[in-house]
Amino acid sequence: MVAKGTRVKKRSVEFWDVVRYLSQDGRWYFLVTIPFGWLLGAIPVFHAARVLGWRRLRREGAAFAAAGVAGFFAVVFAPVGELRWSVILLGLAVSTGRAARLRDLAYTQRRLGTEEFKHRNKWEQRYNVRKLVALKPQTAHQMHVEQLEPRHNTMTDPPDGGLVDLNKASAELIAHWCDVSLVTANSIVEARKQVGIFASMQEVVTWADLRGFDEVHVREHGLIYPDHPNVEKWRTDWRSRLRRWLRWHLRHHRIG
Repeated sequence: MVAKGTRVKKRSVEFWDVVRYLSQDGRWYFLVTIPFGWLLGAIPVFHAARVLGWRRLRREGAAFAAAGVAGFFAVVFAPVGELRWSVILLGLAVSTGRAARLRDLAYTQRRLGTEEFKHRNKWEQRYNVRKLVALKPQTAHQMHVEQLEPRHNTMTDPPDGGLVDLNKASAELIAHWCDVSLVTANSIVEARKQVGIFASMQEVVTWADLRGFDEVHVREHGLIYPDHPNVEKWRTDWRSRLRRWLRWHLRHHRIG
């Protein structure tokens, strides 16, 4: 006869074996979203944001959390039963679909290192650096983001995803990192000499007369960094921080 303590211990071991199995490749995402839909749909999003290091997903997680709260009140207080089921099924479909995509990115593609994941990861790295420069220029300056550190054409995997400071970089560096011709890069440098210092990416496009793929590549890999000698003039009061926050989120409103 098997002792009671042995049976309890065996069940405990089996339970944790199941937990480890489900956590290996992100199956637990579906255990959270399928039963609860909107209510807990933010958990896989925040987890993927932490695992991947993609800060932009935090906004999506906040949106899912807000939708979860709104969906809960809609289900509880909706006067029509059909409306409740519509909200529940919508939350189930959206949360599970997004969880499937994030599971693929956070577990499968990240482990395999696919080209799609590498491209997306570099894009997210550039997003993170641009956000830091836009919202916390003092912190970015102290951390020596981008061109404050020496950069060479031989670097293959820069931590910022391949950004180049258009206010400081040479034509050779711009041509290399922005994937444009040396003629186009020289036009940016000449425009910079005329302007003095670029204040926005639109100024670069206008003064250098960039068009087509040249404009796309420069917008993707170029960085307009604040004027380093005037770092002490960057305002840190709450109104200035709020303006920077609003300006950033109005320009970068995409979530998916």
